[in-house]
Amino acid sequence: MAEKGSFWQTIPGILTAATGLLTAVTGLVVALNQMGFLRSSSPPTIANSATPVALASTVGQPHRSPRPRPTNAVAGNDALIGVWLNDQKSAKNGQPESSLTITRLPDGTHILQGLGNCEPKRCDWGTAPLQIAAGGAGSDLNGLHATTKLVHLIASRNKEEVTYLALEGAGKANSMTVHRRLESYIDGKLATTIERSSSYTKSESANAASP
Repeated sequence: MAEKGSFWQTIPGILTAATGLLTAVTGLVVALNQMGFLRSSSPPTIANSATPVALASTVGQPHRSPRPRPTNAVAGNDALIGVWLNDQKSAKNGQPESSLTITRLPDGTHILQGLGNCEPKRCDWGTAPLQIAAGGAGSDLNGLHATTKLVHLIASRNKEEVTYLALEGAGKANSMTVHRRLESYIDGKLATTIERSSSYTKSESANAASP
């Protein structure tokens, strides 16, 4: 009959077996974690993670105010909006030789429409954006300088009229000086050129749009 080992002789064997089992379980857990079976479905939330980044980018730099978006809606240019009548009157009907209607668009820019005192109906010089190089101050538009280019096509006569306007503040309330250069083209060739400077006064009546 075989002799049984003592209790102390079996302890090392038990410890060796337990160590091997623990090593195998640990390896299995690591493998499952790497394969994604044991990871959380949602990443941990880091509170205020953007704040340190924003602060780090400005440390040691001088404070700068945000730059405003470029626009030609210069302070004081609201005095431009409305109908401007040529101070020169027509000998035929006593009405202003021409009128300029200036409108501000929602984006702050301005457009200008020019009308001439023609018969039997008004001459439409065209409508185009008004480029304001320097804004006016108050109703006298002191310092104002603006330009535009109007194009009017007369298809029946194969004629094209190009009007260049330069607006300047006249230094008195609701008044400005307009320099006009008219170029007439017939069949694509320059036929005539007329240059003239006139004073315009802002109309107080909304019904004075037509010269």
